[in-house]
Amino acid sequence: MTRHLGTMVRSMTAAALVGLTACGSTPNQIDVSAYPPDMQARYEVFENRCTRCHELERPLNAHVGEGGWTAYVRRMSRHPAAGISDAEQRDIAIFLEYYHQRRIARPGDAGAGPPGPPAMIGGPK
Repeated sequence: MTRHLGTMVRSMTAAALVGLTACGSTPNQIDVSAYPPDMQARYEVFENRCTRCHELERPLNAHVGEGGWTAYVRRMSRHPAAGISDAEQRDIAIFLEYYHQRRIARPGDAGAGPPGPPAMIGGPK
């Protein structure tokens, strides 16, 4: 039994390492230096609260219709570990709406984020 358990643990560890290597390292920030100061502040709230449960890529790549971010953020805030206040929900939803509108309006602008995955700081070069 102990021998089987050891083999199983080694196999699971190897699978996890292969998965991490295959996925690569995903930076957990975007460059908002060209954004207005109020959006930079909202980004900080978004980054600090949303990364408690998942990577930033999840909402940055989500396909949510215009005006749908309030409901999206409210649903996420219901998770016990989220700890997102009503005011923070509003700020996060405003930031995500701004980010996605900017991304749609100016897809070639590096500050807006490319049409594919968002421009990440410190990503692979």
